[in-house]
Amino acid sequence: MSSLDCGMRRSVRREMRKCVEHGITIERIQDFGPISRELSALYSNLFIKYNKWKACPLSSRFFNGLNNCARDKTNLFVAKKDDDIVGFSLSLRHSDILDVYVSGFDYGRQAKTDFTYFNLVYYAQIDTAIQEGIRRIHFRGAGDEAKLRRGCKRERIYMFTKTHWATWTLDSPVSQNSQQHAATRRTRVQHRM
Repeated sequence: MSSLDCGMRRSVRREMRKCVEHGITIERIQDFGPISRELSALYSNLFIKYNKWKACPLSSRFFNGLNNCARDKTNLFVAKKDDDIVGFSLSLRHSDILDVYVSGFDYGRQAKTDFTYFNLVYYAQIDTAIQEGIRRIHFRGAGDEAKLRRGCKRERIYMFTKTHWATWTLDSPVSQNSQQHAATRRTRVQHRM
């Protein structure tokens, strides 16, 4: 927290305190296979909130498969209220890098003033990273301003897209759109420890 300005340090402490005052507990779960359906439903809530016209891409099979094949490479934190899961944050670990991959919430059980999102997605992950010697955390998605206020820095990244469609020609509109998309610069927000 020493890298944050005085006002932000105060805000972080307040958000952590308010979460506890609202009866939210956060715990790390090692074996999340048994709650795969709940995780999928919570993720669907978040996904549908921001992508109203799309179907949710992560089913319970995804979470169960991740639990079976890569449990030792994941950190799953759940937020509970009255022993019910009201949110989660899942990150993937490779070497000394943590990628906060996906989260989900039960918006009907949360108040805007309980700060469950920030406690799950940021503070629990950062605390674990410090304890486990992780040097870099990558945060995905939108909300860059909130991430920057919490000590993250922007990093320019590039994306390459390879296609196996042999019918494309360089002059086709589909190919031109794909080339533009592949050349688009992306910004990823990360937190360096």
